[in-house]
Amino acid sequence: MRSLLLSLALTALPACRQDTSAASLSTHRLRFIATLDGAAANCKSLAAPPFRLRDARLFVSELRVIGPDGETPAAFVPDSRFQSVEVALLDFEDATEGCEGDSAEHTELVFEAPVSSVRAVTFTVGIPFALNHQNPALARAPLTAGAMHWGWRGGYKFVRIEAQRDGVEGRIHLGSTGCEGALHAITSCAHPNRGTVHLELDPATQQVALDLGAFFGSDKGGDKTDCMGEPADPSCHAGYRAIGAAGKEAARQSDSLAANTTNPAMGASAFTVIRRTP
Repeated sequence: MRSLLLSLALTALPACRQDTSAASLSTHRLRFIATLDGAAANCKSLAAPPFRLRDARLFVSELRVIGPDGETPAAFVPDSRFQSVEVALLDFEDATEGCEGDSAEHTELVFEAPVSSVRAVTFTVGIPFALNHQNPALARAPLTAGAMHWGWRGGYKFVRIEAQRDGVEGRIHLGSTGCEGALHAITSCAHPNRGTVHLELDPATQQVALDLGAFFGSDKGGDKTDCMGEPADPSCHAGYRAIGAAGKEAARQSDSLAANTTNPAMGASAFTVIRRTP
């Protein structure tokens, strides 16, 4: 039954290749690791000044893979917490040493695609329009993560990075802004603020490093960084560059039910490919 659902989901997505029968699907795993200054980072390793991690979570969607025969859409393997077929939540915090959230982490995307091996992946940092602005009370996991909902924006935080740097709290919250309509009935957003990440890699031998420092850019420790998603806010510029949705480009986008667009890739400076460790 699960393979049938995934096959139907793949068929519904735009693709360069249409061989999406359940029998042709293979399961793949793409591992992520949070880093800071080139070293692995987590709540325990970043529990003391100058950089104390508080939170590190982000949504990804619209996964596509390149295999031996070209590009094709992929579908996340659903679980009860972090992945639906369409959206996955990467969660790098475990609620220790002052971090928020709870003990459960999710740092590996599990997905199915009609390819035997993966040579590259492309994904969106963010949530598709219709899912982003649904009633969270009716949502299914992973869109049940309360800390990631952005009630006053009418949608979800695509990225939630929080840290105390040299004793000053900093927040990077990224998501769609300038949205019109009532809560749970948003009709358009002036700034979708979804980023695109493209990485050439072999998930069997390589993993993706997420540089937490990239979200703060050149802001120095001790400077207050309080980004609430506005593309024109200088404290948000580094964050949007980090996910491949630079502020100036994001500001020129339009998002609505009729025209649901994704920002062009702008480098996605927070994501790099490194050797996979055991």
